[in-house]
Formats: sequence, C-alpha cells, structure tokens
Amino acid sequence: VATLFRSPASAATTMACAMAAGGGCSPVGAQLARGLMRLWHAQTVGGEGGGVRSGSSHTLGAAAAGAPHAAVAAALRNVLAFSASAKRAAAEAAFTATLLRTAARAQRLAVLEGAVEVAADEAANSGGGRGNKLGAFGGRASSKPSYSSPSPPPSPPPLALPPDIVLLECVTLLKHILYCPPAAAATAAAAAAAAESSARTGASEGNCAGASELPEALGAATAAARTDAMAHGMVPAMHCLWRHALSDPVIAHELLGAAANLFAGCAAAKAAAVEDGDGGDGSRPASLGARLLRLAFRNTSPTTITRLALAPLASLAGEPTSRKWLLRSPFIVKVL
Repeated sequence: VATLFRSPASAATTMACAMAAGGGCSPVGAQLARGLMRLWHAQTVGGEGGGVRSGSSHTLGAAAAGAPHAAVAAALRNVLAFSASAKRAAAEAAFTATLLRTAARAQRLAVLEGAVEVAADEAANSGGGRGNKLGAFGGRASSKPSYSSPSPPPSPPPLALPPDIVLLECVTLLKHILYCPPAAAATAAAAAAAAESSARTGASEGNCAGASELPEALGAATAAARTDAMAHGMVPAMHCLWRHALSDPVIAHELLGAAANLFAGCAAAKAAAVEDGDGGDGSRPASLGARLLRLAFRNTSPTTITRLALAPLASLAGEPTSRKWLLRSPFIVKVL
C-alpha cells in the first residue's frame, strides 16, 4: 500500500483502477485509511484501536495485529497524503484530535523517562553516604522530607511503543494529513474561483468533488483538514512540542514540515502563528513565527533545518496580520 500511494500519480492510478474494478460503495482511500488508522492506534497506544472513531465494532484479527508496524505507519501516512477520501475519513474519525492527544501523552512520558534517567545518573555519581549529600548550591542537603513543594502530576498510562517513536509518528502523520500536492492545490483554487464566479452569475453546476478523488477534491479535503487541525489546537500543540523538537533533529524536521503544510492556504493558521504562545516549559512566551525566526538564523542550525524553517516563515506573507508582523521582524534584513 505504501508503494502504491508513494506519489500523487501512483495514488491516482491505484484509486482509478480500484474504482474501475468495483471498489464498493466507499472509495478505496477511505477504506484503507479506516483500517490503517485503527491498526496504527492499536499498535502504538494499545487495545483494539478504540481511540479512533471508525464506526466499526469488529476487532482486529491476529494477522492484522501482527503486521509490521513500520509498514503500517508508512502505508497510513502515504494514503493520508494523497487520497481525498482518506482525509475525509480521518476527519470523520477525529484522527487529528487523536494524534494531538497521543503526541502530548508521548511527550509527557518521554520527559518523565528522561527525568528518571537523569536522577539515576546523579544518584550513581553521588558519594552514596548520607553525610556526603550536597544541595543544589553546594550546602548539605536536608534529610527531612519537604511538604511544601507540590506533588508532580501523575504519569500518563504507558504506550505500546516507546514514547519517542510514538511522538515522531504522530507529528509525521499530522504533516501528511495537512499536505496537499501543489497541482491539486492549484486545481482546487481554480475550482473554488469558478464556483464563486458561477454563484455570482447565478449559474448552477453539479459539484461532486466532495465525494471523489479528483485533484480539486484533494485540495478541498486538505483545506478542511487544516481547519480541523486549527479547531483542535494545532498551533498550541506546536508551541508545546517546540522545546522537545529542538533536541531531536528528526522531530524538528517533521514539525517544521507540519508547520509549512498547515500555513499553506490557511489564513487562520498564519494569523495564529504571530500570536504569543506558552510552550509550557517555563520559558518566556513567544510567537511561533519568532521561534521559527530564531531557529532559522541561529548559528548552530544545520542548513537543512534553516531551509525548513524558512518555508513556513515565507508563507506568512500571504495573510495581512502575519505579513505586517513579518515586515516588522528581522526576517527581511537577515534574508538579504
């Protein structure tokens, strides 16, 4: 499946062949997405994929549950990228909301695992004797328990896979849900303009794009996916993931790609990107645009990260509020 949906052309050929062969009442992209979403959720989170609203009550078979997870993830992301009906099925299943919740859970678990490892290392490197324990500022650490500090929040339930893998896959799947091939985006824009012109002139044309796999349907489904992501807090989620992504180049690569796909053609996302947001890491609140600007032009950023950060920054020019912010920022000076 991942190979058949590896590009817009191969995906279109696959879906056309399935339709000609009698793919049933539901488009093949939607059928594949529903099964793959449940299977992915069962393999990463656990259970029978119940976190995805699929409208089906059947349980996963042993053969499906034992499918190689890497193949499942690759197939799902490709289907979601190039199939309009798969994007619509993801919206019906609230899959974007599921991915955002799972990413937050995986990030919390990854942070807790890191804290446990740091504490273990510090304990191993300490003197070991009670009289040799030092406080944070070099003084003797008190052996009395402290009751004034608040208790840490409870740990989320464990995942079926390591949290860093789950976090990366969540961000990657979000990036692919929000992706639209340039040709499909252009076709969808032309179709929208034609529909608006027809509405002004009073002409009526049959429009079956909402139930097809045509390029204009893919563009429309992607636009709806971006709106859905904004409604479920995609921009605040990126603020929370930012600090974690800076320490992991692979997650940073996927998160920047997701930002570029979200901003493309979504005015609400562009406007939200220039509003200050709290990452929940104790640092000063900043806008997503400011975070991208610092990442793009800091001396330690690799060339690939700089290019990826510049893409969503450049797209901010397409909306009045974000364009005004961009012109007032150091972006122009640094680029020139």
